[in-house]
Amino acid sequence: GQDPNRYQNLGFGNISVRTGTGSFIITASQTGHIANLKESHYCHITDWDIDNNCISATGVHPPSSEALTHAQIYQLDHSIQAVFHGHSPIIWNSHKTLGLATTQPHIEYGTVLMAKEFARLKQENKLKQGKIVVLLGHEDGFISFGKTLDEAGQPIIELLNTL
Repeated sequence: GQDPNRYQNLGFGNISVRTGTGSFIITASQTGHIANLKESHYCHITDWDIDNNCISATGVHPPSSEALTHAQIYQLDHSIQAVFHGHSPIIWNSHKTLGLATTQPHIEYGTVLMAKEFARLKQENKLKQGKIVVLLGHEDGFISFGKTLDEAGQPIIELLNTL
């Protein structure tokens, strides 16, 4: 989405789908305001190096700033086929009550540290808790994931229907 009253009017959120063991398609940067995305609004991520903050991508526009975090999630669990990054003040502010996994509050979005934070959460077995992770260092941000697009999105819908 994009809202002139939130996040300095920048677009927010993205989605990706795995296309192979070492690649995925992700929405391009600043496409959240576009209602009907076209092929040119996606990037094909073909390689990445988390330690060196490097993404190899093809596409008309640059990939989402969260591409490295998506890459890390795919790398950590080969059964994951879809990743959503959304923004919801309701989910974000309810994370304690809901018992959702969280990243550390000092870690900013789109950084190597955010990608590595997911490795820490996996190591601590926190990625299985509802498959939604709240990004405490990214206002209202969360990530969900699953073996299908439906499995990645359904927990978000269910959660919002209960709040």
